[in-house]
Amino acid sequence: MRTVPVWIFLFSSCASLPDGAPRLRYKKDYDVAIQAEAFLIKQMEPGRAVDAIEPDLTGMPKHVVSFRIERILQGELPVETVGGPDKMEQARDALAEKNFFKILTLDFSNPDEKQPKEWLTVAVNDPKEIFGLDPEAPTSGMPYKLYLKHRSGERNYTLVQVRPAKV
Repeated sequence: MRTVPVWIFLFSSCASLPDGAPRLRYKKDYDVAIQAEAFLIKQMEPGRAVDAIEPDLTGMPKHVVSFRIERILQGELPVETVGGPDKMEQARDALAEKNFFKILTLDFSNPDEKQPKEWLTVAVNDPKEIFGLDPEAPTSGMPYKLYLKHRSGERNYTLVQVRPAKV
């Protein structure tokens, strides 16, 4: 008699999932889940590096969709270095610009500082089919949940699934 409420709970939780939405069954299907907002669609150029590619992609992709990462839902993305001129060059520039306050306070940025990734690029053949975005129209700024699987032996990811994020 006590197992009946448990079964009802399990069936009711499964029944509340939206119909037609692809489901990820296991955590092993993806390594990273992020919420991101599309801000730019460009034509793919030869030699351009991307962070993720469309699954089952054959040949050269036609478009690159750039996303601004709002938050990481699960997993980790690699950190990247800020870069820029070293501190000695910054001091010389401040001296040449006569910015003595910057020199006195030693307010220089660290070029070796690590920071989390702020944007993500995804190579796709048809952004309309994958994301519902028209390549010729300005992007809508709609947030998406992107599920990525790390490609073994490489630095980029495969796009496993895309869902519109609830606002």
